[in-house]
Amino acid sequence: MSEHPSPLQLDAVALGVVDVSTAAHAQGCSRCAAHLTCVQQRLPIPAWLRELDASPRPRPVRLAWLLRWSLVGAVVLVVGGALLKTMPRTADPVVLGGKGMPSIAVYIKRDGAVSLWDGQAAVQAGDALQLKVAAEGYARVTVSAMQDGLLTQLYAGPTAGEGLLPRSWTVDDDPGPEVLLVAFSNSPLTPAGQQVALATLPRTREIWATRLQLVKERGDR
Repeated sequence: MSEHPSPLQLDAVALGVVDVSTAAHAQGCSRCAAHLTCVQQRLPIPAWLRELDASPRPRPVRLAWLLRWSLVGAVVLVVGGALLKTMPRTADPVVLGGKGMPSIAVYIKRDGAVSLWDGQAAVQAGDALQLKVAAEGYARVTVSAMQDGLLTQLYAGPTAGEGLLPRSWTVDDDPGPEVLLVAFSNSPLTPAGQQVALATLPRTREIWATRLQLVKERGDR
């Protein structure tokens, strides 16, 4: 066997492992001392490694943080669902069409009070009517009133997704119901096109039309 410690023993001493006999031997042995000097020498850091170390690193995602916010989200969903189930509902708007189709709500203002038409309540002369629409992808909306078999255009303009139309109308005192044609389209409707829409009530990608009839009663005016 060699009288010198093995390279593994010398490397251990160089790394700080306490080995009294090996360290003492290296102090008196030029060969082993040279080995320790070689392995303890600090090597220069390559430029590419310094650039890599200085580059921004993605921030680690802490699992505990992620779980905490996931639990918060779950609590919000549960509480929100409970509130929706227990919250008292006001009168529902008249929604015409199914999911993904246009919808219309009719607001009635009478003596300073505004209410949402439930599809059955009668209107009175002097009531102000205003429509809220959800266009569901159609570019324009046209509102027309039918009187004596003829259509009179009340409003036509671009839609902005969902919202109140910028016009309102007052119910007159003529007998008979108020009949409105509401048509959503991707291009302007001519008077003839409105007549066709009233007769056929199309539900296509180019035009979607419906007919609203509000029963009129005599008010104390």
